[in-house]
Amino acid sequence: MRILFYTGKGGVRKSTMAAAAAWQLSKKKRVLVVSLDPAHNLGDIFCVRLNGREKRMSDNLLLREVDLQKLSRDYLEREIGVLTRTYSYLQVLNLDRYFSVLKYSPGIEEYALLTSIEETIRKDGANFDTVIFDTPPTGLTLRFLALPQITTAWIDRLAGIRRQILDKRHTIRKIRGPATEEEKQREEKLSYDEKDDAVLQRLMALKANYESLTGILQGPDCGVVLVFNPDMLSCASPRGSWRACGTSTCRFASSSRTRSPGRTSPWPTRLRRNFAERSGTHRFCGWLFRRTWPAASIRRRTTSLKTW
Repeated sequence: MRILFYTGKGGVRKSTMAAAAAWQLSKKKRVLVVSLDPAHNLGDIFCVRLNGREKRMSDNLLLREVDLQKLSRDYLEREIGVLTRTYSYLQVLNLDRYFSVLKYSPGIEEYALLTSIEETIRKDGANFDTVIFDTPPTGLTLRFLALPQITTAWIDRLAGIRRQILDKRHTIRKIRGPATEEEKQREEKLSYDEKDDAVLQRLMALKANYESLTGILQGPDCGVVLVFNPDMLSCASPRGSWRACGTSTCRFASSSRTRSPGRTSPWPTRLRRNFAERSGTHRFCGWLFRRTWPAASIRRRTTSLKTW
């Protein structure tokens, strides 16, 4: 399965490029297009109403829009449920009510998006040859693509702190002497060994999950397509962004083919040379098509790309 993330600055026709690539690939392969952008345009391009649902355009092409608000809400409810079960003993001190404050925590949307990407890859990967993600503008995309590595580093630190807590529990139990019946009942809710500690086991499970996801995102079957307009200001963003993507491959694409004002050299030649010099092994993928598709031509399922 091939995974592609289409990203770039706002207004550079990321959704149109993702739709064009998906339509072309669907002629020979099974393709799933997932819109992660809160301002969905995928349904408008194909002249259908998705409204947070999915719709099959052909035998090989499936469209899907992700409802970010519902996704964040479901993610929070699931995580709060896990915390409530793991730290049930905090109900004695009425500390469990503070779990509801998590909905105001920064980064919830990024984690919710990452969870959606993971679920899509793991559940639908076997049913499609290519999965294309139409992502939000570059800043948010880079943040959630970097989350697996950042989270793994945090989990390592938290696991170390948890092991120190377990060691101190052992020490306190040894120097305290025999426990009373009341203390024994209270200690039944506490763990002293790593294999019996629910918190540490949960951290290790999360670490394994994020390491697996990092392997997928950095693997040879995953890549990023940075979409830009053919001007110097728009080119500055992808040149600086491709190094931060964290994927094994990065391609550059533009949705138009124009000349720079006052220049005699056409932009395609100049940009190929520019990116070849700056991106090393990463190459410019060329011009997918000259102009934006008319939505009606997609609706009619034409066999070739048409220009206005």
